[in-house]
Formats: sequence, structure tokens, C-alpha cells
Amino acid sequence: MIGKRIIKTAIAAALTMVIARIFHLDYPFYAVIAVIVVMQSTLGSSLDAGINRLLGTVVGAITGALAAISLGSTPWALGLGLLVTIYLCNLLGLVESISIAGIVLTAVVLEQATHPWVFAWGRFLDTMMGIFVAWLVNALLWPPRLEKVVRTRLSEVLLEMAELVQQLATTTGQGEEAGWKQWRQLGEKISSTWRFWQENRREMEQKLLGDDHWQLWFDTVESIYHNLLILQRIGLWPEGQVILRAVGEELRQAARAIAVNQRPGLKSIDLRYLAEQAAQADGTTTTLGWQTLLQIARDLQKL
Repeated sequence: MIGKRIIKTAIAAALTMVIARIFHLDYPFYAVIAVIVVMQSTLGSSLDAGINRLLGTVVGAITGALAAISLGSTPWALGLGLLVTIYLCNLLGLVESISIAGIVLTAVVLEQATHPWVFAWGRFLDTMMGIFVAWLVNALLWPPRLEKVVRTRLSEVLLEMAELVQQLATTTGQGEEAGWKQWRQLGEKISSTWRFWQENRREMEQKLLGDDHWQLWFDTVESIYHNLLILQRIGLWPEGQVILRAVGEELRQAARAIAVNQRPGLKSIDLRYLAEQAAQADGTTTTLGWQTLLQIARDLQKL
């Protein structure tokens, strides 16, 4: 299936080729390569890829020009230049730019030993043009609806959490290893969703909910997750299982509300009852269990 990103990449590459011919660029190849590398599924990731590409081009062009001036188009220039380039990228924290820096250096050393600085400057401009065209096409043609993506992912996280809660509510004693694997996978999904939001939050249009609400949601979901891990570790007692079933239902309600951009407004669990049970519990484990359920219920009301 041909997706939107593929179509946008093809259009951006063709448009870059047209611009290169209009301005009689000698090496449109580098601009088109920049388009292919930079075009990502979101504007944020496209910008990050463009920055990595640009920084790699700068490092590779400078080291390549210096190597060509010092040693000419020789194996020594290429080998030592690559050594210095990779070292600089690692030193500057540009690990993701190493490949493109090496490619640019190789092009400068092998193709233009006579005027390396002119050639290096040309490759920098080619890269800049490719990055700009890719970002512009990505922004104007089918711009990604990032807020919907984040809401959908967060809703899926809550639904999966609700399923695990229902499983936990029907077992007694500590969770089995298979259950722990599912909880770890859920934790990884929460982290990946949070990273996706962090990478793209600057471009998300939040008409109904501000940035503080998103941060609150992620903090609250993370807190609920860690408290559920405590219950998975210590096991449940009959009264706790009843409360946990209600927690699972509220998680499903929250998932449905967040998916359609609404505030869940969860208040069905009696906080006063949980607080009283936590105060009256006569065992260390049971006390911890009631306190954990109380914190989960409080977190649910924050949503």
C-alpha cells in the first residue's frame, strides 16, 4: 500500500529536481538525498532529521575540505578525514550525523581536490534546499494530526491497562512471570507514547486542551501504572479485588473519553471509604494495598 509519506517523499524529490534545474545546480543528487532522508511521518521528526543531516553536512564538508587541501584526493586524505570526522561527531554528540558526515567528506575528497571549499559550500546549500523542500511539503500536504495520534495512543494504553487490571482483580497472590511481561510491555508503550508527544509537542494544535493537560495526563497515567505494579507485586485480598474491578471500569471510561478529546471526570470510587480502610488495616501488606488503591483512585480523578 502506498502511504501518504511515500507520496509526499516522491513529490518533494521531484520538486527539488525541478528547482535544481531552474537554478542550474551541478549536483542535485545531494539535495534529493536530503529530501529522502529528512521526510518523516511528523514535522517534529522531519525537523530533527533535517538538523542531523545539516550538522553532519557541516562537519563532513569542513573536514573534507581540510583533508583535500592538506593531502589531496588520496587514500590518506580519505582515511584520516573519516577518522577525524567520526571522532568529531562522537565528541560533539552527533552520533546520528556520522553517516552523512562521512558521505559528504568522501564526496569532497574524491570529487573536488582542486577547489574543495567551493565544492563543500555547494553541498551545504544543496542540503539546505532539500531540507527546506521536504519540510515544506510535509507541512502543507496532508499535515499530520498529531493531537489525534497522541490521544489514540494514550487511549490504547488505558485500555490495555484496564485489561491487565481485570486480570489482576481475578487472581490472588503475587503476579506470575507471564503477567509481569505484559506489565513491562505496557510500561514500554507508555514511555514510547510519552516520547512521541515530547518530540512533537511544539507543533501540536491544542484547541481544547493546553499543554499542561497533556503533561498532567502522562504524569497521572505513569503514577497509576507504578501503583498497579505494587499491587501486582504484593497480591490482592477479596475487598481489594472488588475495588480493582471498579478501577478497571474507570480506566475504560477514561480511554473512551480521551479518544474523543473529552475530560473523563471519574468520581465513582469512594475516596473516603478507601482512606478509612487504609487506616483500619491490621497488616503491613494490607495497609500498603489499601493505600495504593487510594492513590490510584485519586489519580483517576485527576484525569
